[in-house]
Parts: sequence; structure tokens; C-alpha cells
Amino acid sequence: MDDEERKKQRILEINRDQTLTQQQKSQQILQVLAGKWLRYSSDALNISQGKEGNESSSSSPSSPDSPPLIASVSNHAAAAASCSHDSESSSSSSTSSPPSHLSSFDPEIARKKYDLNPTYRPGDGKVLGCKHYFRGAKLLAVCCDMLFTCRFCHDEYWNDHKIVRYDTKNMLCMHCQTVQPIQKCCAYCEKSLGDYYCSICKFHDSTPIKSIYHCHECGLCRVGERDKYFHCKNCHACYQKQADGSTEHECHSLDGDCPIC
Repeated sequence: MDDEERKKQRILEINRDQTLTQQQKSQQILQVLAGKWLRYSSDALNISQGKEGNESSSSSPSSPDSPPLIASVSNHAAAAASCSHDSESSSSSSTSSPPSHLSSFDPEIARKKYDLNPTYRPGDGKVLGCKHYFRGAKLLAVCCDMLFTCRFCHDEYWNDHKIVRYDTKNMLCMHCQTVQPIQKCCAYCEKSLGDYYCSICKFHDSTPIKSIYHCHECGLCRVGERDKYFHCKNCHACYQKQADGSTEHECHSLDGDCPIC
């Protein structure tokens, strides 16, 4: 049985453990997903939500008393089905050593890594999200196995690498603190984590009065209503249609040889 299969088996075991709280389960799945990093930083297991000495989260991922969690397969399937019509479009590799920026234990990294607490928009602290987006989920970055509310939050935190958002596989629901495969709705509490969700860009957003669409040619999500924009293959960009719906525009091709333009 390879590492990925062992992780999956362990994840299923935790879902059957009725002695653990939802938060303890989420804590332990993070330990499983980041197993290799933890082997290099065993002290990190003593840190839970920025607090040291929490016995419920300090046991090793291999301990029989600490199985990891993911939301149940049945809940996951049901939630995915119920949200599929809203979706824009329908494992980390193993290494023998940790990434260079995780080569030594850093308490600050560990606290960030296991921070299951929700984050909020600037203001009254009642709206889930960050200073960049309205959303109800945190991304579990594949590159460093740490939780961040969005890709900009990740890139502002690190100065030696950037997140590859397309590689994101897991998320944390900030409503119920459950770690699970990334999707539009939480597989455990079934709450929507964003009015808009793109399964390609792994992007949630609930910004009021904001339309978003995914352009397959550009390979990213853009602000605007899909039927009011078009993609120019010569410019390699999207433009707004004319009032009459035409797509006439002055092309600014990026394929030229001019070093200036």
C-alpha cells in the first residue's frame, strides 16, 4: 500500500471515530496531509490554533488515538451533487526531504499551518473572508501545506515562492472547521463557501454585486458577465462587446517582435 492509499484509509478511519470533536478531526487531517513535513518538525504537533500544549492535537499522526479526518464520503457526494449546478466547471508528490523553506522548525509557520480559526473581512469582523475576497474557505496550499484564505494572502506571507492555485486539492471550511477536498459547498455543514466557485482556478468569491466568469482561453477567472465579453485569440485577452453586441476592436497582438510594445 503506497503513501496516498494509507492517507485515504486513515482519513476514512477518523470519520468513524465518535470520540473526537469536529475541530480535533480537522486538526489531525492536517497532520496527515503534511505528514512528511511533520516528521521533520515534530514539535509542531504541540501547536493547535496558535496554542501550545493542547493534548488533543499533540499526538502523532501514526498514533491509534489520533486518526485523521475528512468529511464523510456520503456527505461529500451529496454536497457535491447539490452544488454542481452552481460550479463554474466541473496528491501532493512525496519527497525524501521537505521544501527548502520548511527545512527547519519555525513556530510561526506551525501556528499558521494549524490555524483553524476563521478570518474576516476588514470592518466589524462578522463577514468571512480576507482583505482581498469574501469567502468561507481557506486553501490548503500544496507547496507548503499551510492554510491561507486566498492566494494573495499566501504570496504576501512568503517571499521565496508563489502558490500554484490550480494544484490546490483541499480546503478548510471556516463555518465548521472541516478539512476536505476543495469544492463549492462544505461536505460536512453543506454551507456554500462562495456565491461563485471555479473548479479550475479553485476560486471562491461572494463579493456583492460582482459578476465573474472563467475564460478557458485566458486560463483564469475574469470580472464581468460572460455574455458581455469576448476573447480575442489575436490579442490573447478578453474585451467588452460593443453596445450592439459586436466584437469589433483594435487588436494589440502580443505576438509581434517589437521589444517596446
